[in-house]
Amino acid sequence: RCVQETGINAEYMGYALGVLAEKNPEEFQAIADHVIQTLRQAIQIPIHSQDEKIEYGNAQDNSVAALGKIVKALGDKVNFQEILQFWLKYLPLRYDKEEAIHQHQFLTEIVMQRPELVLGASGENLPKVLSIFGDIVDTKISNAQIKQNIQTVLAQFMSNDSTKALTLNAVQHLSEIQTVSYTHLRAHETPEHLVCRLLLEKKK
Repeated sequence: RCVQETGINAEYMGYALGVLAEKNPEEFQAIADHVIQTLRQAIQIPIHSQDEKIEYGNAQDNSVAALGKIVKALGDKVNFQEILQFWLKYLPLRYDKEEAIHQHQFLTEIVMQRPELVLGASGENLPKVLSIFGDIVDTKISNAQIKQNIQTVLAQFMSNDSTKALTLNAVQHLSEIQTVSYTHLRAHETPEHLVCRLLLEKKK
């Protein structure tokens, strides 16, 4: 109930639950389903005013991060696929920079190690993943390791005929709908430019 009372309570609650899952995964498993349901409800609480944006933004980031920590700690012991898809929907994180970096790095690691879990059976989530990459690279909610991971992922995608086609289609789709914010990059940098730049930087 306190998750719905104030953003501060929700922020502490989300952080605490994520840490609990990381530190005591076996004990946490007994309450995992209830916690996941509570976190999902907290994440979907609407923000009613601009004044609430930062307070609840931090709270939402910590709740989303807690889901990521639960997935990482418990793996297939929870409904991994369903939680992962919900978690992906709320990335990138923008308010809690420390949690953002941890979760964004986790995303890149999953995409490198088990891409089918994130991208979907037919690559339907690839535009979303590339959109996240474009939003975070070279910003304060990323770091050198995340950028390197993104470059590795892109190189892997472009080296395989099937994933190369999906990647190029996804990049074209992003260019058409312009859902990615590239204000931190050069003004003329489209999604196509971003992919090319990251791949070229990796080769240097």
